[in-house]
Amino acid sequence: MRVAELTSLPDAVRQRALEIETRAFSHPWSLADFDLVVAEPRAVNLALWRHDELAGYAMALVEGSGLHIVSLAVDEAHRRQGWGTRLVEELLRRAAGRGCRTCRLEVRCSNRPARALYRRCGFRAAGEVPGFYTRPAEDALVLERAVEPTFAGADLAPADAQTD
Repeated sequence: MRVAELTSLPDAVRQRALEIETRAFSHPWSLADFDLVVAEPRAVNLALWRHDELAGYAMALVEGSGLHIVSLAVDEAHRRQGWGTRLVEELLRRAAGRGCRTCRLEVRCSNRPARALYRRCGFRAAGEVPGFYTRPAEDALVLERAVEPTFAGADLAPADAQTD
C-alpha cells in the first residue's frame, strides 16, 4: 500500500471513493462534495492505494494556522492495519509543511473506533457541537492536537513508499 497526494478525481476514483464513503458513514458525502474539496486550493487530500485501487482517503482544509480534517475513511478490508494512523500522520506532516500549528476534527460521539484512532494519534477532546450530525442525529466531539514543526521533517515513510 502507498499513500499519495490526491489532486484529481478521475471517474473510477470518484466512484471508488463514494463506495468507501457509503460503507463508512451513515450520511455519506456525494460526488459533488468530493469534487468541491479536491478543487479547493486550501485542501490537503491524500489517497491510500493498494496497487491501482483506492483503499482509503483523508481530506483536510488549511484554515488560518490550523488544519481541519473533514473526512477520513479506509475500506473495510484494510481497517485495523494501521492505515488510518498512516493517513493522519501524513496529514500532520503536510500540515506542518504548510505552517499549521493545530489540527482539529469532528467525530460522532458514538464512533468509538475513530475516537480510539485519533486518541492514539495524540488528539484530545476540545468540546462538543450539539446536533452536528444528521441521519442519525448526533452530537459531534471536537478533537484537537498541536502540529509539531518537527512533523515537516519527520522520519515517516515517504508518502509514495510501497508497503504491500
